[in-house]
Amino acid sequence: LKSASVATINCSAQTNATHVQQKLMESCATFSTNKGRVLRPKEGERLILFLKDLNLPRPDRYDTSQIIAFLQQLITYHGFYDNNLGCIGIEKIQLVCSMNPATTVGRHPLTTRFTARCHLYYMNY
Repeated sequence: LKSASVATINCSAQTNATHVQQKLMESCATFSTNKGRVLRPKEGERLILFLKDLNLPRPDRYDTSQIIAFLQQLITYHGFYDNNLGCIGIEKIQLVCSMNPATTVGRHPLTTRFTARCHLYYMNY
């Protein structure tokens, strides 16, 4: 890539969708277009949002991880709804995530609805 900036989120058991929204707002500028409000990278042509240890956030009692549901919405609809129920689109933003196997202590499996929308690569180390 000619010019790409990287924004990193180190996930923990308490990481939720608000952390991702805050990182997007820090790393992107809001533009008004004919499609509505859109987030685009402040610096460079593209933004790579890197989420480290994606399967660490603890699911709720219904076995739903808020951050996974939010990322699924970002991927599916190319945007999200803010606190005022306004739709905010995203452009030129790429999600890259890493994780350890769900069999490791403190790790949780990702939903099949989410993984069906992603390109998965397995690297042994």
